[in-house]
Amino acid sequence: MEGPHAHANSEKRFLSLKKLGSHSQTCSHAASVERPYIRPDCRKTFSQSGGLKDHERTHTAEKPFPCTVCGKRFNLPGNLKEHQRIHMGERAYPCAECGKGFKTARYLKIHQRIHTGEGPYKCVHCARDFSHLNALKAHIKLHSSEKPFVFAQCGKSFNQAAYLRRHQQVQTGARPFCCAYCGLTFTDSGILKRHQIICAGEKSYKCTQCDKSFAHLDNLKLHQKTH
Repeated sequence: MEGPHAHANSEKRFLSLKKLGSHSQTCSHAASVERPYIRPDCRKTFSQSGGLKDHERTHTAEKPFPCTVCGKRFNLPGNLKEHQRIHMGERAYPCAECGKGFKTARYLKIHQRIHTGEGPYKCVHCARDFSHLNALKAHIKLHSSEKPFVFAQCGKSFNQAAYLRRHQQVQTGARPFCCAYCGLTFTDSGILKRHQIICAGEKSYKCTQCDKSFAHLDNLKLHQKTH
C-alpha cells in the first residue's frame, strides 16, 4: 500500500510502508541505547560524554575548527570535513534512489525528501509543509502585509528581496544569468537552472513507484498523484 504513512512517535511521514518500517527500526534501536549524559537546560541525552561535549558547542556558539581555505569556522570536525568537500568538488554522498551525488550529508538529506515526500517545516498560518527551511521562511512572508524591500526608482515595495531583484532586472533590462550550454541569458537564476536542465537532458527526479523520470520536481509530483 502506497501513501503518506506517519510514524507513531514522530511527525515524519513516508510514501511507502517499507521506508516507514526502516525508520521505525532506527527509532527503536536508538531508544534501547543507554544515554546517561544529559544537558540540563535542554534535557537532551547522549550515550557518550564526547557527544554531550560536541552538543554543548551549539549552546555556546563555540567554533574551534576553521577551514584553511576560506576561514569559515565550525563547531564539529565532521562539519568542517563536509565543508571542505565543497572546495575539493567531491560528491561523496550519492542518493540511493536516483544516484545523484552530493558534497555533504546535509545536502543529500534535503534531496532525499523529494523521494520520501517528507516536509518537516510547517507553516503555522496555513499548515502547508516544506522540505527546506528557507522555503518556509520565504512562504511565511507571503502571509505578512509588510513590504520592507523598496525599489528606489519607482517606489514599488516587495515582501521578499528576491522579488525586488527580479523587478530591478525587469526595469533595467539586465539578464545576468547565462546558460553554459547554449548562451541564452535570463533575468532570474531559477529560470536559468530550469532551462539548463532541459539543455543538458538531465532527468534527476525519478519516480519510486515506476521507471519514469523527470527534469523538474513539479512534474514528478504531478506524476506521483497518478499512482
